[in-house]
Amino acid sequence: MGSEVLLKIQECFPDLNIHWLLTGKGRMIRHALPPEEEPVVEMVQVLQEQIVLLQKSLADKNELIDLLKKKRPLKRSALAI
Repeated sequence: MGSEVLLKIQECFPDLNIHWLLTGKGRMIRHALPPEEEPVVEMVQVLQEQIVLLQKSLADKNELIDLLKKKRPLKRSALAI
């Protein structure tokens, strides 16, 4: 789930615990959270999870770019013939 989708969900459902949505851990409703759980800590956890997902996405895209670069010289030599 991308960060844009998460932001839209949070706009529509401000009481929804985004950490719960991503991990299934904790309580579904933010108001039901114990007072000692700071929203900042929750947001840091969500952002850390998003960083991991973005790093994986970036690695996949870099791999795709490398594969496309390897194919590119073949197309040029085929056109020269």
